[in-house]
Amino acid sequence: MALQGEDGPDAPEAPACRTGKGIAWLEAEKLTGIHQDKALKVLMGARSGKPLESMQTTIDELLALQRPDGG
Repeated sequence: MALQGEDGPDAPEAPACRTGKGIAWLEAEKLTGIHQDKALKVLMGARSGKPLESMQTTIDELLALQRPDGG
């Protein structure tokens, strides 16, 4: 999210390009598999306009981590 920064004339790349690179890294990395990783993937996917269908596996994995008390 910090990569979205300002898009001034001195910016090295357009915010969309930076965000795209961040999302590509997030998708390619073998992360820890904890809920924060999955939540970030869904959040960044939604913010970038990624179709719900392409995020469904991660959403299902995230929901499977939910405890009976909702936590």
